[in-house]
Amino acid sequence: MRLQGQIIFIGGFLFPEGDGAAIRTLSLARICRDLGFTVTVIGKGSVRSEDYDKDRGGYYIEGIRYSTMNPDRVSMFQRLRHPIRRLELFASTLEMMNLKNTRAIVINACDSAMHVPMVSAFCQRHSIPLVGDICEWYDPCQMRFGRLNPAYWIFQLMFHLFFPGFKNVIVVSQYLERHFMAPGRNMIRIAAPMDLGTVHCVDRTPQDRLVLLYAGSPGRKDLLREVLEALALLTTQERQRIEFRLLGLNKQKLAEILGESADLLKVLGETVKPLGRVPRDQVLVALQEAHFTVLLRPDKRYANAGFPSKVAESLTAGTPVMLNFTSDLKEYLGDGIAALPVHDCSPTGVAGAIRRALELTPAELLELRRGARTKSEQHFDYRLFVDPFRRFLEQLR
Repeated sequence: MRLQGQIIFIGGFLFPEGDGAAIRTLSLARICRDLGFTVTVIGKGSVRSEDYDKDRGGYYIEGIRYSTMNPDRVSMFQRLRHPIRRLELFASTLEMMNLKNTRAIVINACDSAMHVPMVSAFCQRHSIPLVGDICEWYDPCQMRFGRLNPAYWIFQLMFHLFFPGFKNVIVVSQYLERHFMAPGRNMIRIAAPMDLGTVHCVDRTPQDRLVLLYAGSPGRKDLLREVLEALALLTTQERQRIEFRLLGLNKQKLAEILGESADLLKVLGETVKPLGRVPRDQVLVALQEAHFTVLLRPDKRYANAGFPSKVAESLTAGTPVMLNFTSDLKEYLGDGIAALPVHDCSPTGVAGAIRRALELTPAELLELRRGARTKSEQHFDYRLFVDPFRRFLEQLR
Protein backbone atom coordinates (compact mmCIF):
# COMPACT_ATOMS: atom_id res chain seq x y z
CA MET A 1 0.00 0.00 0.00
CA ARG A 2 1.39 3.37 -1.03
CA LEU A 3 1.50 5.99 1.68
CA GLN A 4 0.36 9.56 1.24
CA GLY A 5 1.47 12.94 2.45
CA GLN A 6 4.66 14.98 2.36
CA ILE A 7 8.08 14.28 3.87
CA ILE A 8 10.49 17.22 4.12
CA PHE A 9 14.25 16.73 4.47
CA ILE A 10 16.27 19.73 5.63
CA GLY A 11 19.94 20.28 6.43
CA GLY A 12 23.15 22.13 5.73
CA PHE A 13 24.19 19.65 3.04
CA LEU A 14 25.06 20.62 -0.53
CA PHE A 15 22.15 18.86 -2.18
CA PRO A 16 21.78 17.11 -4.58
CA GLU A 17 25.31 15.69 -4.89
CA GLY A 18 27.69 18.05 -3.21
CA ASP A 19 28.77 16.02 -0.17
CA GLY A 20 28.28 12.77 1.70
CA ALA A 21 25.31 14.09 3.69
CA ALA A 22 23.59 15.11 0.45
CA ILE A 23 24.11 11.68 -1.11
CA ARG A 24 22.73 10.04 2.04
CA THR A 25 19.70 12.35 2.05
CA LEU A 26 18.99 11.58 -1.59
CA SER A 27 18.83 7.86 -0.81
CA LEU A 28 16.56 8.44 2.20
CA ALA A 29 14.37 10.61 -0.04
CA ARG A 30 14.21 7.78 -2.60
CA ILE A 31 12.90 5.46 0.11
CA CYS A 32 10.11 7.90 0.95
CA ARG A 33 9.34 8.47 -2.73
CA ASP A 34 9.03 4.74 -3.35
CA LEU A 35 6.65 4.50 -0.40
CA GLY A 36 4.37 6.97 -2.17
CA PHE A 37 5.18 10.20 -0.34
CA THR A 38 5.67 13.57 -1.95
CA VAL A 39 9.26 14.43 -1.01
CA THR A 40 10.91 17.84 -0.70
CA VAL A 41 14.58 18.38 0.12
CA ILE A 42 15.84 21.75 1.35
CA GLY A 43 19.61 22.13 1.50
CA LYS A 44 22.34 24.69 0.93
CA GLY A 45 23.62 23.52 -2.44
CA SER A 46 23.18 25.12 -5.83
CA VAL A 47 20.18 24.23 -7.98
CA ARG A 48 20.97 22.82 -11.41
CA SER A 49 19.32 24.31 -14.47
CA GLU A 50 18.87 20.88 -16.06
CA ASP A 51 16.68 19.84 -13.11
CA TYR A 52 14.10 22.61 -13.61
CA ASP A 53 10.62 21.33 -14.49
CA LYS A 54 8.59 24.04 -16.22
CA ASP A 55 5.29 22.20 -15.84
CA ARG A 56 5.66 21.77 -12.08
CA GLY A 57 7.52 25.03 -11.54
CA GLY A 58 10.42 23.68 -9.51
CA TYR A 59 13.66 21.72 -9.44
CA TYR A 60 13.37 17.93 -9.40
CA ILE A 61 15.78 15.03 -9.33
CA GLU A 62 14.35 11.54 -9.76
CA GLY A 63 10.90 12.86 -8.92
CA ILE A 64 12.14 14.51 -5.71
CA ARG A 65 11.66 18.25 -5.44
CA TYR A 66 14.53 20.27 -4.00
CA SER A 67 15.41 23.87 -3.28
CA THR A 68 18.20 25.79 -1.61
CA MET A 69 18.29 28.11 1.39
CA ASN A 70 21.63 29.47 0.33
CA PRO A 71 21.94 30.08 -3.43
CA ASP A 72 25.00 32.28 -2.91
CA ARG A 73 28.09 31.75 -0.77
CA VAL A 74 27.87 33.54 2.56
CA SER A 75 31.04 35.15 3.89
CA MET A 76 32.22 34.80 7.48
CA PHE A 77 31.54 38.54 7.91
CA GLN A 78 27.90 38.07 6.91
CA ARG A 79 27.52 35.17 9.33
CA LEU A 80 28.93 37.23 12.20
CA ARG A 81 26.88 40.27 11.23
CA HIS A 82 23.56 38.41 11.24
CA PRO A 83 23.98 35.49 13.69
CA ILE A 84 20.31 35.37 14.72
CA ARG A 85 19.16 35.47 11.12
CA ARG A 86 21.50 32.59 10.33
CA LEU A 87 20.08 30.61 13.25
CA GLU A 88 16.52 31.25 12.08
CA LEU A 89 17.30 30.28 8.50
CA PHE A 90 15.98 26.72 8.67
CA ALA A 91 12.78 27.55 10.54
CA SER A 92 12.01 30.60 8.38
CA THR A 93 12.50 28.50 5.25
CA LEU A 94 10.03 25.92 6.54
CA GLU A 95 7.50 28.68 7.30
CA MET A 96 7.35 29.45 3.58
CA MET A 97 6.57 25.83 2.70
CA ASN A 98 3.16 24.42 1.92
CA LEU A 99 2.87 22.22 5.02
CA LYS A 100 -0.49 20.67 4.15
CA ASN A 101 -0.51 16.95 5.01
CA THR A 102 3.16 16.96 6.04
CA ARG A 103 3.85 13.63 7.76
CA ALA A 104 7.35 14.42 9.03
CA ILE A 105 10.33 16.77 8.84
CA VAL A 106 13.72 15.03 8.81
CA ILE A 107 16.72 17.13 9.84
CA ASN A 108 20.32 16.09 9.29
CA ALA A 109 21.00 16.79 12.93
CA CYS A 110 24.80 16.76 13.01
CA ASP A 111 25.75 19.11 10.21
CA SER A 112 22.82 21.32 11.25
CA ALA A 113 23.12 20.95 15.03
CA MET A 114 22.72 24.64 15.85
CA HIS A 115 19.38 24.74 14.00
CA VAL A 116 17.83 21.81 15.86
CA PRO A 117 16.16 23.87 18.65
CA MET A 118 14.37 26.19 16.24
CA VAL A 119 13.30 23.42 13.87
CA SER A 120 12.08 21.42 16.87
CA ALA A 121 10.04 24.40 18.10
CA PHE A 122 8.64 24.87 14.59
CA CYS A 123 7.50 21.25 14.45
CA GLN A 124 5.85 21.53 17.84
CA ARG A 125 3.92 24.63 16.77
CA HIS A 126 2.65 22.88 13.64
CA SER A 127 2.16 19.44 15.26
CA ILE A 128 4.55 17.81 12.76
CA PRO A 129 6.73 14.87 13.89
CA LEU A 130 10.43 15.67 13.82
CA VAL A 131 12.97 13.01 12.85
CA GLY A 132 16.65 13.43 13.70
CA ASP A 133 19.13 11.80 11.29
CA ILE A 134 22.21 11.35 13.50
CA CYS A 135 25.34 10.35 11.59
CA GLU A 136 28.27 11.56 13.71
CA TRP A 137 29.66 12.01 17.19
CA TYR A 138 32.29 14.65 16.60
CA ASP A 139 35.61 14.63 18.41
CA PRO A 140 37.88 17.66 19.05
CA CYS A 141 40.56 16.09 16.84
CA GLN A 142 38.20 16.44 13.86
CA MET A 143 37.87 20.18 14.37
CA ARG A 144 40.28 22.89 13.40
CA PHE A 145 41.71 24.30 16.65
CA GLY A 146 40.23 21.31 18.49
CA ARG A 147 38.39 22.21 21.69
CA LEU A 148 38.87 25.91 20.95
CA ASN A 149 36.52 25.65 17.99
CA PRO A 150 33.07 27.05 18.94
CA ALA A 151 31.42 24.61 16.51
CA TYR A 152 32.61 21.73 18.68
CA TRP A 153 30.93 23.09 21.80
CA ILE A 154 27.74 23.92 19.92
CA PHE A 155 27.60 20.33 18.71
CA GLN A 156 28.29 18.98 22.21
CA LEU A 157 25.50 21.11 23.65
CA MET A 158 23.02 19.94 21.04
CA PHE A 159 24.15 16.30 21.19
CA HIS A 160 23.75 16.00 24.94
CA LEU A 161 20.83 18.36 25.62
CA PHE A 162 18.65 18.39 22.49
CA PHE A 163 19.31 15.14 20.63
CA PRO A 164 18.08 13.00 23.59
CA GLY A 165 14.76 14.79 23.17
CA PHE A 166 14.22 13.34 19.69
CA LYS A 167 11.29 10.93 19.73
CA ASN A 168 12.11 9.67 16.23
CA VAL A 169 15.74 8.91 15.31
CA ILE A 170 17.67 7.52 12.35
CA VAL A 171 21.20 6.40 13.26
CA VAL A 172 24.07 5.05 11.17
CA SER A 173 25.75 2.65 13.58
CA GLN A 174 25.20 0.22 16.42
CA TYR A 175 27.29 2.52 18.60
CA LEU A 176 24.79 5.38 18.20
CA GLU A 177 21.89 2.93 18.39
CA ARG A 178 23.04 1.80 21.83
CA HIS A 179 23.66 5.38 22.96
CA PHE A 180 20.20 6.64 22.00
CA MET A 181 18.27 3.52 22.94
CA ALA A 182 15.46 4.58 25.26
CA PRO A 183 11.98 3.32 26.18
CA GLY A 184 9.39 4.61 23.75
CA ARG A 185 11.88 6.06 21.27
CA ASN A 186 11.15 5.25 17.62
CA MET A 187 14.52 4.40 16.04
CA ILE A 188 15.91 2.80 12.90
CA ARG A 189 19.51 2.09 11.87
CA ILE A 190 20.42 2.85 8.25
CA ALA A 191 24.16 2.91 7.62
CA ALA A 192 24.83 4.15 4.08
CA PRO A 193 21.99 3.57 1.60
CA MET A 194 22.97 3.53 -2.08
CA ASP A 195 21.08 3.24 -5.35
CA LEU A 196 22.63 0.30 -7.14
CA GLY A 197 20.61 1.16 -10.23
CA THR A 198 22.57 4.38 -10.78
CA VAL A 199 26.07 2.98 -10.15
CA HIS A 200 27.36 0.48 -12.70
CA CYS A 201 29.80 -2.24 -11.75
CA VAL A 202 32.38 -2.16 -14.55
CA ASP A 203 35.96 -3.41 -14.33
CA ARG A 204 38.31 -0.85 -15.90
CA THR A 205 41.36 -1.76 -13.83
CA PRO A 206 44.75 -1.86 -15.60
CA GLN A 207 46.67 -5.13 -15.79
CA ASP A 208 50.18 -3.70 -15.50
CA ARG A 209 49.92 -2.06 -12.07
CA LEU A 210 47.93 -2.03 -8.84
CA VAL A 211 45.74 1.07 -8.49
CA LEU A 212 44.85 2.22 -4.97
CA LEU A 213 42.35 5.04 -4.57
CA TYR A 214 41.45 7.51 -1.85
CA ALA A 215 38.43 9.70 -2.58
CA GLY A 216 37.35 12.52 -0.32
CA SER A 217 38.75 15.01 2.11
CA PRO A 218 40.64 13.30 4.95
CA GLY A 219 40.49 16.29 7.28
CA ARG A 220 41.57 14.99 10.66
CA LYS A 221 39.69 11.71 10.62
CA ASP A 222 41.47 9.49 8.07
CA LEU A 223 44.99 8.12 8.48
CA LEU A 224 46.38 9.21 5.13
CA ARG A 225 49.92 9.88 6.31
CA GLU A 226 50.26 6.24 7.39
CA VAL A 227 49.38 5.09 3.88
CA LEU A 228 52.08 7.27 2.33
CA GLU A 229 54.61 6.19 4.93
CA ALA A 230 53.73 2.58 4.13
CA LEU A 231 54.33 3.17 0.43
CA ALA A 232 57.74 4.65 1.29
CA LEU A 233 58.64 1.38 3.08
CA LEU A 234 58.17 -0.62 -0.12
CA THR A 235 61.07 -1.35 -2.42
CA THR A 236 61.55 0.71 -5.56
CA GLN A 237 60.49 -2.29 -7.64
CA GLU A 238 57.28 -2.68 -5.61
CA ARG A 239 56.42 1.01 -5.92
CA GLN A 240 56.87 0.84 -9.69
CA ARG A 241 53.91 -1.56 -9.74
CA ILE A 242 51.64 0.76 -7.71
CA GLU A 243 49.70 3.92 -8.40
CA PHE A 244 48.02 5.69 -5.47
CA ARG A 245 45.40 8.12 -6.74
CA LEU A 246 43.82 10.75 -4.51
CA LEU A 247 40.60 12.51 -5.45
CA GLY A 248 39.65 15.67 -3.57
CA LEU A 249 43.24 16.69 -2.85
CA ASN A 250 45.76 18.54 -4.97
CA LYS A 251 49.49 18.32 -4.30
CA GLN A 252 49.57 21.51 -2.23
CA LYS A 253 46.71 20.41 0.02
CA LEU A 254 48.27 17.00 0.44
CA ALA A 255 51.58 18.58 1.46
CA GLU A 256 49.73 20.71 4.05
CA ILE A 257 48.11 17.62 5.55
CA LEU A 258 51.44 15.80 5.71
CA GLY A 259 53.14 18.74 7.41
CA GLU A 260 56.66 17.73 8.45
CA SER A 261 56.24 14.51 6.45
CA ALA A 262 55.71 16.37 3.16
CA ASP A 263 59.11 15.18 1.92
CA LEU A 264 57.43 11.80 1.43
CA LEU A 265 56.01 13.18 -1.81
CA LYS A 266 59.53 13.59 -3.21
CA VAL A 267 60.44 10.04 -2.19
CA LEU A 268 57.28 8.55 -3.71
CA GLY A 269 57.39 10.57 -6.92
CA GLU A 270 54.97 9.30 -9.57
CA THR A 271 53.59 6.60 -7.27
CA VAL A 272 51.31 9.23 -5.70
CA LYS A 273 48.92 11.13 -7.94
CA PRO A 274 46.85 13.88 -6.23
CA LEU A 275 44.14 14.65 -8.81
CA GLY A 276 42.22 17.40 -6.99
CA ARG A 277 38.45 17.79 -6.88
CA VAL A 278 36.53 16.12 -9.70
CA PRO A 279 32.80 15.86 -10.56
CA ARG A 280 30.90 12.95 -9.05
CA ASP A 281 30.60 11.11 -12.37
CA GLN A 282 34.41 11.08 -12.60
CA VAL A 283 34.59 9.68 -9.05
CA LEU A 284 32.52 6.72 -10.20
CA VAL A 285 34.84 6.17 -13.19
CA ALA A 286 37.85 6.35 -10.85
CA LEU A 287 36.29 3.65 -8.67
CA GLN A 288 35.91 1.42 -11.71
CA GLU A 289 39.61 1.93 -12.48
CA ALA A 290 40.84 1.10 -8.96
CA HIS A 291 41.70 -2.33 -7.59
CA PHE A 292 41.12 -1.11 -4.01
CA THR A 293 39.96 1.98 -2.22
CA VAL A 294 41.90 2.70 0.96
CA LEU A 295 40.36 3.82 4.24
CA LEU A 296 42.13 3.78 7.60
CA ARG A 297 40.67 5.35 10.72
CA PRO A 298 41.82 5.28 14.35
CA ASP A 299 39.87 3.15 16.80
CA LYS A 300 38.22 6.16 18.43
CA ARG A 301 34.68 7.04 19.35
CA TYR A 302 34.03 9.28 16.34
CA ALA A 303 35.09 6.52 13.92
CA ASN A 304 32.97 3.91 15.69
CA ALA A 305 29.91 6.14 16.03
CA GLY A 306 29.87 7.16 12.37
CA PHE A 307 29.85 5.00 9.28
CA PRO A 308 32.04 5.72 6.22
CA SER A 309 29.68 6.16 3.29
CA LYS A 310 32.70 5.98 0.96
CA VAL A 311 32.98 2.28 1.81
CA ALA A 312 29.41 1.61 0.67
CA GLU A 313 29.98 3.69 -2.46
CA SER A 314 33.15 1.76 -3.27
CA LEU A 315 31.46 -1.62 -2.83
CA THR A 316 28.53 -0.49 -4.97
CA ALA A 317 30.94 0.27 -7.81
CA GLY A 318 32.46 -3.18 -7.36
CA THR A 319 35.69 -1.94 -5.83
CA PRO A 320 36.93 -3.83 -2.75
CA VAL A 321 38.32 -1.92 0.20
CA MET A 322 41.65 -2.02 2.02
CA LEU A 323 40.70 -1.00 5.56
CA ASN A 324 40.77 -1.53 9.27
CA PHE A 325 37.57 -2.41 11.11
CA THR A 326 35.94 0.52 12.88
CA SER A 327 32.22 1.23 13.31
CA ASP A 328 30.18 -1.75 12.01
CA LEU A 329 32.56 -2.58 9.16
CA LYS A 330 33.52 -5.96 10.57
CA GLU A 331 29.84 -6.95 10.62
CA TYR A 332 29.63 -6.30 6.88
CA LEU A 333 33.13 -7.14 5.66
CA GLY A 334 34.76 -9.36 8.26
CA ASP A 335 34.67 -12.46 6.05
CA GLY A 336 37.20 -10.96 3.60
CA ILE A 337 35.00 -11.54 0.56
CA ALA A 338 35.12 -7.87 -0.43
CA ALA A 339 37.91 -6.41 1.68
CA LEU A 340 41.59 -6.69 2.43
CA PRO A 341 41.78 -6.13 6.21
CA VAL A 342 44.51 -4.00 7.76
CA HIS A 343 44.92 -5.26 11.31
CA ASP A 344 47.67 -2.81 12.25
CA CYS A 345 47.44 0.78 11.03
CA SER A 346 51.14 1.45 11.54
CA PRO A 347 53.11 2.12 8.33
CA THR A 348 54.62 -1.38 8.65
CA GLY A 349 51.19 -2.97 8.99
CA VAL A 350 49.78 -1.04 6.05
CA ALA A 351 52.84 -1.91 3.92
CA GLY A 352 52.14 -5.57 4.66
CA ALA A 353 48.56 -5.21 3.41
CA ILE A 354 49.76 -3.50 0.22
CA ARG A 355 52.25 -6.32 -0.38
CA ARG A 356 49.41 -8.85 0.01
CA ALA A 357 47.47 -6.91 -2.62
CA LEU A 358 50.46 -7.03 -4.98
CA GLU A 359 50.55 -10.81 -4.65
CA LEU A 360 46.91 -11.33 -5.68
CA THR A 361 46.33 -12.94 -9.07
CA PRO A 362 43.99 -11.37 -11.66
CA ALA A 363 41.44 -14.09 -10.86
CA GLU A 364 41.59 -13.29 -7.14
CA LEU A 365 41.22 -9.57 -7.81
CA LEU A 366 38.19 -10.25 -10.00
CA GLU A 367 36.64 -12.40 -7.28
CA LEU A 368 37.06 -9.56 -4.79
CA ARG A 369 35.30 -7.18 -7.20
CA ARG A 370 32.37 -9.55 -7.49
CA GLY A 371 32.28 -9.89 -3.73
CA ALA A 372 32.24 -6.11 -3.31
CA ARG A 373 29.16 -5.68 -5.46
CA THR A 374 27.47 -8.62 -3.72
CA LYS A 375 28.06 -7.02 -0.32
CA SER A 376 26.43 -3.82 -1.52
CA GLU A 377 23.44 -5.74 -2.84
CA GLN A 378 23.12 -7.52 0.50
CA HIS A 379 23.54 -4.54 2.83
CA PHE A 380 23.42 -1.11 1.20
CA ASP A 381 20.87 -0.92 -1.62
CA TYR A 382 18.30 1.62 -0.42
CA ARG A 383 15.46 -0.70 -1.50
CA LEU A 384 16.36 -2.99 1.39
CA PHE A 385 15.14 -0.30 3.77
CA VAL A 386 11.79 0.51 2.16
CA ASP A 387 9.71 -1.86 4.33
CA PRO A 388 11.63 -1.19 7.58
CA PHE A 389 11.29 2.56 6.95
CA ARG A 390 7.57 2.16 6.33
CA ARG A 391 7.25 0.61 9.79
CA PHE A 392 9.38 3.40 11.24
CA LEU A 393 7.14 6.08 9.71
CA GLU A 394 4.00 4.31 10.89
CA GLN A 395 5.25 4.73 14.45
CA LEU A 396 6.11 8.45 14.25
CA ARG A 397 5.48 10.30 17.46
